[in-house]
Amino acid sequence: MTLYRSLIFTLVFIVILVLTFRLDNELIKDDRLLTNQVAKAIHFNNRVRQEANIHSVVQKTFSRFRDLVSNNHKTLFRYEWAPDFVEKNLPNFSLAVALVDSSGTLVDSADLRGKMDTELIAKFVYIDYLKYRQYKEDVLFNPKHASLLKQSDLLLGEYIGWPVDRVAFMQMRAGRLATFRSAEQFVGIYWDRMAVSSGQQVYFFCRLDLHEMPALHVYRTVAESESSPNCVAAFYDRRSGKFAAGSDSSLIKKQSEALFVSQVCRDYTARVDDARLLRTEIFRQGNLAVVIGQEVNGTSLFPVVITRVQGQSDAPAVQKAKYFALAGVCLVLLAFVQTVVFGRGLKLSVGKVLILASLFAIFMPFMMGRSIFQLILREASESERLKIERNLHNTLSGLDSGVRLYNANLFQSFLRSFAHSETLQALKEARKKQALYDKSPDERLKINLKEHDASVLQIAERAFAPFLTGFETAGDAERRANAIFIMGPNGFLRYYDRFKREVVGHSEESRNDSMFMMLNIYRKTIEKFFAREEFVPGLLDGRKTAAAEALEKAMYDEIKSQIINSFGTERFYEVFSRLEGLSSMRTSVGTTLFTVFPLRINGMIEYFCGVGWDEYAIGESYLKNAFTNIINVKNNRRNISSLLDLLDPAAFITATPILVQTFSGFRAESFFSQDIESARLSTLVKSASRNRRLLRYTGIGDDQAIYQALPGRYLGLYTVGGRQDTSHLDRIEFWRNMIFMSGLLVFLVFAVLAAVNISRSFTGPLEHLLWGLNCIETGNYEVKLKDSREDEFGSISRAFNRMVKGLRERNALGNFVSESVRRLARNPELFEKARQGSEAKFTILFADFDGFKEFAAKASDQEVQRKLEFSLERFFRYAQEYGGEVDKVVGEKLLIVFSHEQLGKKNAAVAAIKLAKRIISEFRPDRDIKPVFGINSGRVISGIIGTPEVRVDNTVIGDPVNVAARMCSLATSEGMPIIISGAIRDCLGSNYRARPVAIEKIRGKKQEVEVFSLLL
Repeated sequence: MTLYRSLIFTLVFIVILVLTFRLDNELIKDDRLLTNQVAKAIHFNNRVRQEANIHSVVQKTFSRFRDLVSNNHKTLFRYEWAPDFVEKNLPNFSLAVALVDSSGTLVDSADLRGKMDTELIAKFVYIDYLKYRQYKEDVLFNPKHASLLKQSDLLLGEYIGWPVDRVAFMQMRAGRLATFRSAEQFVGIYWDRMAVSSGQQVYFFCRLDLHEMPALHVYRTVAESESSPNCVAAFYDRRSGKFAAGSDSSLIKKQSEALFVSQVCRDYTARVDDARLLRTEIFRQGNLAVVIGQEVNGTSLFPVVITRVQGQSDAPAVQKAKYFALAGVCLVLLAFVQTVVFGRGLKLSVGKVLILASLFAIFMPFMMGRSIFQLILREASESERLKIERNLHNTLSGLDSGVRLYNANLFQSFLRSFAHSETLQALKEARKKQALYDKSPDERLKINLKEHDASVLQIAERAFAPFLTGFETAGDAERRANAIFIMGPNGFLRYYDRFKREVVGHSEESRNDSMFMMLNIYRKTIEKFFAREEFVPGLLDGRKTAAAEALEKAMYDEIKSQIINSFGTERFYEVFSRLEGLSSMRTSVGTTLFTVFPLRINGMIEYFCGVGWDEYAIGESYLKNAFTNIINVKNNRRNISSLLDLLDPAAFITATPILVQTFSGFRAESFFSQDIESARLSTLVKSASRNRRLLRYTGIGDDQAIYQALPGRYLGLYTVGGRQDTSHLDRIEFWRNMIFMSGLLVFLVFAVLAAVNISRSFTGPLEHLLWGLNCIETGNYEVKLKDSREDEFGSISRAFNRMVKGLRERNALGNFVSESVRRLARNPELFEKARQGSEAKFTILFADFDGFKEFAAKASDQEVQRKLEFSLERFFRYAQEYGGEVDKVVGEKLLIVFSHEQLGKKNAAVAAIKLAKRIISEFRPDRDIKPVFGINSGRVISGIIGTPEVRVDNTVIGDPVNVAARMCSLATSEGMPIIISGAIRDCLGSNYRARPVAIEKIRGKKQEVEVFSLLL
């Protein structure tokens, strides 16, 4: 097969291979889509199991209700009806909404279902206004709000159904379901607020009678709300062996499928005794998939998800038709090339077989490697995506837990700030003025006790200064430290009041703040851990009257009682017995941290110092500090450790920085790590803030990003969310595929060259051998094949050359014998027959050269040799042309025979005459020699004469031969160049003229022979 045909055949093979790759990609794509659908069904099953509780149902219901309020809250007040989805999802409930202005005043209210006292709504929103808008966190404990709290407790008790106190207010946090249980009732309270236009807010309150809720209400609600046209959720009851919820599925269209679903549910739940075998499992029948999850805790119900999975949007029959059509195209293309391009039907030449074998040998491992490489690429992409998702979660978790380290560093900064020389000097001056003020009542108007109050504020400013660099602060600097407490000898006290925004403590009446009392309780606890000798004089001695001591004790007992009721006795003593360390409490404004520690000067405890802050106070500074660290994290390119890393685009493509966003429902504010915010992330963060659970979302289409929102555990007032763009993964995958395709093209080029080279390494020697055989067939025995190769083809070439050498020698010997001899040598049967001899009829022509002896006598040997070679070449060529055969050459004489069996008697005679006349015509210009002829016809003996031991010769003998020889001797070049017998003359007819030659008789013949001279 020629080179261009090899290339055409190889290109066709590549086209077929590309179509095969396309088919393989379709199959891989189907398998990938199938895997993704099954994975989604498993995730859906786990989510259904997790959300099968009243808390999730309430959160999802009111998440949808918030969207309704956000879109058009006026409709609720106008029509006063509860939405259908609320009626459907929640058990027996009452629902009320209220519109509140920016001053906490109730503007409007509406009962969407049931009845709620308007006065309770007004009191509730006013307390909430004081707590979250005026930042009066002590409203629940301050005696000046006693009447408000008493009325609110009564109204709230009527709303819940039994007497409650202000602890219920603390339990009823916005956006969370609070439950209250008595001997007869089980009630749930859910409330929340949303900002609407014009600075107003919408409050909504829901009371759920959970004790009247049907047992399967939650599961039926979850099954109905979560089901979709392509995926159905249900709950299977192990005890009854039936579906408790979601049993009616439109996806199940056959009775056999319904029986299959029931059977796999029974088989799965039958293994409930072996907890190790219970895990989420998938069962399939055709394209129907059933996913059964683990048992819902505390029940006998198992979540079941039923879905139909398909690899493509086409029906399976259509997919099979496409596959068969693609395979048919490959076969038709191959047949077309075979029949049209090569014109040999479906026969394959050795070259094409070798090309196919070589290509298959090269491409089969390549196709396996390609599939493995694609799997590796897909796994690498998924691994990178999971890594990004994990890193995003770690970033958010670190942002949440990092507040603890921030608080610890802030505490150390406060320690240094309290011990600052300027602070100590200012406190010393303030103590002197306070002592003068207490001793000289008449001089009090002249003494400015607040002269050094700025030094107290400078403690917080100096402590916060290292944490406020690199960004602009929008918060109130005076509120960063909620409380600063300094107690010195002889009743000296300075306390920063965060509500009054001033330093107090100059007089007894200014020392009734709840935070001050809590810090003072802390101080009284830890002072017991030191010996009295360690304190400077006057630090432990109080100057209070009995009445003041009694009032203070009552207030301390009230605060202690409230703390113990809220957090428990164990937690109270754990917090207030911690020495020189941070203590924390969960309050309505998040986690509050506080500490009281002794400040030593010259080895003596001279002051008790205390500080307190909460999440609200430090939120902005901490988050912006953390954002600065996140922004400064460089997404460095991967280190290149090997040459292979240079081929990986991941080493050069970097990810965009993480966008982190926080939202505080308490503060109604958001912070961002970048200049712009993400609307999708904002929605997700606010949803997570309401639901108080981790939310994840993966963008689709152009939004190639991963979103996560995590409610704060340590940063309780905030919900942190993050967005990580994953479009760089698509770029990495694209360039990896481009590199792979480039490598594939290079591989194809080398594979084609290798296949053609392998084919040519086989077909080249074969074609070379065929060329040699064709040369031998044409009689060229000088051909020689290249035999330099050291393989089988080299051995064949060397054997061929030896054979040609033998043929060349045989052909050289064949020049000395006649064709008949060569024919006998080729055929053993004819050779054996010739040895026995046989009679045959021949026309015999004897030729001689008149004047040859005279020429030979005077010419050189070379001239004689050339003359003979020229003459004999003419005789041999013309003899073969006219059907004769040179029997032998004796000297300058030749014997030529014409077989009557092959030519016929007359044709043989005519051929002999034509040969003689042709020779005479050729030699007419020659003056040295002239050919003469004697021609006779008759029966002779033909065969091998001689003995094998000596020599054998194939010739003719007989009287006609002798007569022809004698007639040749009678011929003369001048007048009678051609002498013929009467038998020849009778065969010639009238076309040839002859005249008799008068002779008495021919030597060796007894009878007379008629002799004629042919006229030319």
